[in-house]
Amino acid sequence: MNLSLPVTFPVQDTAAKESPSATAKPLLWLGIASVIMLFAGLTSAYIVRHSDPRNWLVFEVPLIFWFSTAAILASSITMHLSVFMTKKDKLLQNRSFLFLTLSLGTLFVVLQITGWKTLLDEGIGLQGHVSGAYLYILSGTHFAHIISGLIALTVVFIKSLYGKYHSGNTLGIRLCATWWHFLTGLWIYLFVFLLIFR
Repeated sequence: MNLSLPVTFPVQDTAAKESPSATAKPLLWLGIASVIMLFAGLTSAYIVRHSDPRNWLVFEVPLIFWFSTAAILASSITMHLSVFMTKKDKLLQNRSFLFLTLSLGTLFVVLQITGWKTLLDEGIGLQGHVSGAYLYILSGTHFAHIISGLIALTVVFIKSLYGKYHSGNTLGIRLCATWWHFLTGLWIYLFVFLLIFR
């Protein structure tokens, strides 16, 4: 009588072995697609309302918004350089560029708030004029997403201080960079849109 026990081999869980990028990247792009749809809807509503001149006030976009645009453009450049330095294992430079990106992103937030205050001082608020309300809605919705980007940048920066990112592990910082570049491009689109459709 054969008393030997059957030999079994553990089955590897392929899902557990799956690279994090296999799920993280699609989720990020899904989030980006949803934000694009949101702003497509908002800007479409703006254009429709803009075609009706009733209660539509034409006003100059505050000069401070030009400076905030320059700040976020610069931050996108430093974010790109941070990823580049990470791939080269130049970790000190990586942290420096990440810090610059975080600082420029914070400056963008401060300048946006200053721009809103300038508009309020000119009597342009959420109430009274539809054009002013739409500017606050568009820039305010983008502002909320910028805060999410600053949170992501802060987390990535802290992890970089502990040596989390290097040439062998760039996923987190690349995902953060993709989101930040998208937010930069989104603001450029909104800024040009608001300059054209006043």
